[in-house]
Amino acid sequence: MSIQPEWVVLCPWFSWGARPLSESSVIVYRGGGFRRCMVVVVIGLLWWLFRPFPAFAATITAAAASSLRPVLERVRQDYRQHVRDAEVRLVYAASGTLVQQIRHGAPYALFFSAAPEFLRPLERDGRICEGPVVIGEGYLVLYVPKGAKVPLDASLMGLKRSPPRHLAIADPAVAPFGRVARHALEKASVWQPLQGRVVYGESAAQAAQMALSGAVDAALLPRHLVQSAPFGQRGRWVAVERSLYRPTPLTMVLLCGATAAEHAFYTFVRDRLGSCATEMKAESVGACPSSGDGAGRR
Repeated sequence: MSIQPEWVVLCPWFSWGARPLSESSVIVYRGGGFRRCMVVVVIGLLWWLFRPFPAFAATITAAAASSLRPVLERVRQDYRQHVRDAEVRLVYAASGTLVQQIRHGAPYALFFSAAPEFLRPLERDGRICEGPVVIGEGYLVLYVPKGAKVPLDASLMGLKRSPPRHLAIADPAVAPFGRVARHALEKASVWQPLQGRVVYGESAAQAAQMALSGAVDAALLPRHLVQSAPFGQRGRWVAVERSLYRPTPLTMVLLCGATAAEHAFYTFVRDRLGSCATEMKAESVGACPSSGDGAGRR
């Protein structure tokens, strides 16, 4: 018997045709006899059924507060280098918006929230199977685009002395940093004087885009967001005095129904960002995985 990996199986009782194929995908038996031919056919079928197939990429789906995009995009790149056959899909929006999506059945396996209070409805629903894990703390900054005349004042009193045409903050109804920004403005006694000048973005990232586009003269934003490009090149910022607000813990949870691949990604982020936040005394998630503290300041 002579078997050569060059042509499709040829039997005198079957007219299958003969056409050149790749050497790894076909076999040939040139010879007579029904039994011998059928043995070759069976061997060929078994080889076809049990041949190695390429591995399919595991898809990991996570929901994240939009302000965390710069940090999580770096983590996603690192994870792709660590697990090459994994595809990480991150959906960004305001934390409150994502909670509503999850409660209505959105197929997310992980949730990165900009404030722990947004986890409570998910806890009541029994949707959280692991966590929460604190991956850092969010701090507030006053960001002023280039060309704007708003003074960089950590006490925020400069907004009263020289009020901007428009000040952007995230919507307090759905975005944690919107609540933090409003609280800081109220405590600085500048909230009422700025009425009519405050504009809202659906999320912190949208408020930041207003500042980058020049649509507003100033914005109150998360520090870990403005530490990323292109904020440093297109404006200046100053950290708001901590006496005006409480930093918000940035948290991560694993939702019930996660696959093994999604649990592996959760563990990777927990070990990477959780340990980094501890080392940095939870100063800012923007310092992990790479430090950018101070970038873009006056």
